[in-house]
Amino acid sequence: MTETPVLVLPDFSKVFIVETDASAVAVGAVLSQEGHPLAFFSRKMCPRMQAASVYVREMYAITEAVKKWRQYLIGRHFHIFTDQKSLKNLLVQTIQTPEQQKWASKLQGFSFEIFYKPGKYNQVADALSRRHTEEAVFMSISSPIPTLLTNLRTYYMKDNEGKALVSKSETDPNMKQFFRFTDGLLYFKDKIYLPDVLDLRQAILKEYHCTPVAGHSSVQPTLSRISASFHWPGLYTAVKQFVKTCTTCQQSKYLPTKKQGLLQPLEIPSQVWEDLSMDFITHLPQSFGHTVIWVICDRLTKFVHFIALPTKFSAPDLASRFSMEVCRLHGIPKSIVSDRDPLFLSAFWKELFRVQGTTLKYSTAYHPETDGQTEVVNRSLEAYLRCFTSDNPRRWFKYLHLAEFWHNSAFHSAIQMTPFEALYGRQPPAIVDYVTGSTAITDLDDSLQK
Repeated sequence: MTETPVLVLPDFSKVFIVETDASAVAVGAVLSQEGHPLAFFSRKMCPRMQAASVYVREMYAITEAVKKWRQYLIGRHFHIFTDQKSLKNLLVQTIQTPEQQKWASKLQGFSFEIFYKPGKYNQVADALSRRHTEEAVFMSISSPIPTLLTNLRTYYMKDNEGKALVSKSETDPNMKQFFRFTDGLLYFKDKIYLPDVLDLRQAILKEYHCTPVAGHSSVQPTLSRISASFHWPGLYTAVKQFVKTCTTCQQSKYLPTKKQGLLQPLEIPSQVWEDLSMDFITHLPQSFGHTVIWVICDRLTKFVHFIALPTKFSAPDLASRFSMEVCRLHGIPKSIVSDRDPLFLSAFWKELFRVQGTTLKYSTAYHPETDGQTEVVNRSLEAYLRCFTSDNPRRWFKYLHLAEFWHNSAFHSAIQMTPFEALYGRQPPAIVDYVTGSTAITDLDDSLQK
């Protein structure tokens, strides 16, 4: 077993042999052909299995070995050797207990025979099942020594420019108040100062940007990591240039800018509330019976309506709410942009707007950028609700109408005005801050405070 070669390649014209054994803590198995091992297997058992009977542990060893080497054994007749004699008649005996049925079902679909092999002859599998019994012993402990600091100390001790820099920091009055030389390193305001040596600075940049701990972060996180321990003139410029030219970042990250190439934007609407876009924000914490927000946006003025919905609703329910919340205020739209939600694709929804003369425009599957305007509104609304309901998420419904007013009265960069002004032609009204005690009506005072 220990002579080279230890393992051989499988020969599918020969019979596979699976030898298994289970100790008190682990199971072991070996897959072989004609006495030559192909693979070894060992696994520690969970506490529940360790407390099981010997019969169950041995049966567990067989099922785990068969599952491990399923790709070799499926569709072929093979032999199983175990030192549990009662398992020899597993295929011919009557299965009486649920436990037997459980383990026997795991072997269905395989063609095999089980043979008894005394433990003193089943040495390989027995050894594998006992390799977990010994406690781990630490023979030595090692720790890495940062070679960068060693190189930096060598530079200040042996290099002429390094010596001159140290001497100047100790004699120049202007430098002396900011610099100090301690333990072979030059410090600037308690931060290690790196001289103008390209190799040293590049090593620091790689360590704080390219390692798994640094994670190829952007400029600001990388700069924060380096500036916490090191300093040199032009640090920000060096970090920015290094990140910009990092090959891994160029290959693995996207540009946080507008999409490149020839874009085909949606047509610009000519009238208010004639062209709409809509989407759902789902899986919210239940708030007064609502878990969904229906976001409806006018594509011209960016004016929005936020409609709270229960968890379960149908296309007729949506049509009724749309009529009450949108149509009564703005009329029937000419077009609606939405994603491919099943409700928007339902026959009821399509037929409803067909008879109304409304064109339904669906986004491309798995391409939410088609309705990017509504997606941005969703993101803004979610951020707003997090700010005010993070301590009590189930109260988001109480803030939904305020969120709608906030969005409609906030300056929008795309139209260079507020959606409220774009729709009504005047500035949105200011809400006067309420001062506690301004009214003698107690209920009103409590309500305005909330």
